[in-house]
Amino acid sequence: MVLCSDHFSPDVIIESWGRRRVIKNGYPTLVAGENIVKNLKVSQETVIEESGSCEITCEDDTCHCGAAARVTEQNLIIQNLTKELAETKSYADELSTLLETARSQLDEKRNTVRALNQKEKRRERKHKEGKQKRKLEEETATMTKKTKLDEEDRQKALLNELLTRTGANTKSPFSYMLREFSFELHYYSPRAYNYVRSYLSCLPHPQTLSSWTNAIKSKPGFLPSSIEFLKIKNAESVNTLYYALSCDEVYMRKQIIHDGDGFIGFTDYGDIVENEEPDKESKTALFLMATAINARHRVPVGYVLTNGLTSDVLANILKKTLEVLHSTNSKVLSITFDGLGVNMRAVTKLGANLEVESDCFQPYFLHPSTQDKVHVILDPSHMIKLLRNLWNHYKVLIDMDGNEIKWQYISELQKLQSKCGLRAANKLSSRHVMFHKQKMKTNLCVQTLSNSNSVSLGVCRELRMPGFGGSEATEKFLAMSDRLFDSLNSKTTGSGYKSPIHGGNLNTYKNFFTQAKQYFSSLKVYIDGKPKLLLHTGRKTALVGLITTITSIENIMEEIISNENEYLKYQAVEEEFDNEEDEVDMYIPSNEEASFINNIVAYIAGYVVRKICTNSSCPRCICKLMADENDVPKIADDCVLILKKDNGGLILPSHVVISVCKLTEHRVREVKANGLRKMKKKNLVDYVLSQSRERNLIHDFQCNSDEIGTAHACSLVRQIASIYLTARMHHLAKETTFQLCPTTVR
Repeated sequence: MVLCSDHFSPDVIIESWGRRRVIKNGYPTLVAGENIVKNLKVSQETVIEESGSCEITCEDDTCHCGAAARVTEQNLIIQNLTKELAETKSYADELSTLLETARSQLDEKRNTVRALNQKEKRRERKHKEGKQKRKLEEETATMTKKTKLDEEDRQKALLNELLTRTGANTKSPFSYMLREFSFELHYYSPRAYNYVRSYLSCLPHPQTLSSWTNAIKSKPGFLPSSIEFLKIKNAESVNTLYYALSCDEVYMRKQIIHDGDGFIGFTDYGDIVENEEPDKESKTALFLMATAINARHRVPVGYVLTNGLTSDVLANILKKTLEVLHSTNSKVLSITFDGLGVNMRAVTKLGANLEVESDCFQPYFLHPSTQDKVHVILDPSHMIKLLRNLWNHYKVLIDMDGNEIKWQYISELQKLQSKCGLRAANKLSSRHVMFHKQKMKTNLCVQTLSNSNSVSLGVCRELRMPGFGGSEATEKFLAMSDRLFDSLNSKTTGSGYKSPIHGGNLNTYKNFFTQAKQYFSSLKVYIDGKPKLLLHTGRKTALVGLITTITSIENIMEEIISNENEYLKYQAVEEEFDNEEDEVDMYIPSNEEASFINNIVAYIAGYVVRKICTNSSCPRCICKLMADENDVPKIADDCVLILKKDNGGLILPSHVVISVCKLTEHRVREVKANGLRKMKKKNLVDYVLSQSRERNLIHDFQCNSDEIGTAHACSLVRQIASIYLTARMHHLAKETTFQLCPTTVR
């Protein structure tokens, strides 16, 4: 409240600290002038204290009594609220600052407590580990001492037995210690065992050791030891073990042998099925094996000696085998065999239908004991060989788009590589083309139907090599065959289509299998000049087997992967072949062939760069080895093969590295014309280094790290030439050996 001091007498006014206040019971008793109203001002610092005293301010000596009344109470309220709001805001800011400070202090304390707790835990853990270590050391010392005593006792007992038996005519059985000693010594060295036995004749004869290990009964039929092993494995396993049953028939020499009791060599089915022809000599043996899918073991279940099985007998054998495996709590998911007609008829009698074009196509039959599906799989290795054979037989296949798939391209590629003396990053040789005496070698087949050959054909086509025009359909066929074989024959945890099937790549495999079935089922051949589906010819087994296997794999995927099964976790007519190897020595390539050779040299140069980068410690030298933006136009024509083969891991060499490798290759061909015996690696490296100096290639390798002239540059050229020559000379030796024995069969 603000009052004019002119209306109060000095008796009721108190002055302190520069302020005048009215006492509690003070009243205005004076009258001032009339013109003071216009000079009246209200101080913004007015404060009404709790005691009831008021601050009085006035700028004029006179005041009209009506002026005080015109100072409204509203102005006073606004002033008070404004100040209180300012004080409140200031107080809130102060509280916020205090709160932030408290929080940071609390975090520091918490971190301190956490660090102390961790320190205490580490101290307790070290104490506990130290205590356990001391206890283990004490126990180890005790056991070592006891073991030494036991070993001394064993040695004394063994020595006593040897002394007792030496020179004595005793027929008492050998003790366990003597047996163990004999087995161990004979295992490490049979010659050492015979030498010791020449002085200690009391040791058992090696044939006696062999007889002790021949206690397993292996007569035809089911093997009791294998059946017992499966029972133990299935009982020990927490989860249900899945198995893939496989059967295969192998030929053997007809022979009748006396085994000391009777004669063997006749047909014998053991206890599996009844033998209707016991007096016939056996010429084949059918083996049955169970391979665990979600475990690491595989067991031969049994075998029979036959003179050729009929489909009825084979069907009964398979049925009995499934029943025996069921008795061991083994769950059989599939059965695998090769493409013999008797095998396919046998599973048909069990309930499968392998007519791939029929609406009743059913690549599985029901288990005789559990009525679960047993999926039929034809061995992919055998099917891919049949596919190679029919392609070679017909020479030309027709794909779904009407394009021709020609065997001629494989022959032309092999001839070109043999003529050039280099391979375009593939394994193709004359053995792959003239395979007819080695039809059973799977590696020759899959190296023929490979993606590497597909890429090589593509490079030759893009380089416009004569004889390779229109090879797109053949390239696709090779790539599709390679990818399908990788998918059906995966054995490792590789990447891409070589990886095992799991939930992460399930959709990828589904899409590919659908595409593969459509592609292979539509293949045609020319019969009497007219296209005809391969599935309607007499050589359809390969396609039937592949389509059946693909469908079975899809069904297994749906059964045990898509349903998130908890138990399964992951762990042709021969064509004449002109052998031009005698002309290779004096071979001068044409322009197109020179481009082909340069691409192969550049591919090897990338390998050379990788080898050098592994051992080099100079980053500037490494940069000189790899291509940069300036090198791209220079090496574009030489790096077609690298770009085709690259899946993300190949190195693009620099122009100067490719130049050194070309120089080395040219020198190799010159020296080769005079005979391999005169080819010395050291002389070749020296020649390449001198030529690099003359052609000023050394200058391109120099880096700022050189302290003694061109030390790094010379070293790099030597390394490039040496690594290139190592690979090249190994290849020359291999090719020369193969020329000596081109049709070796092993």
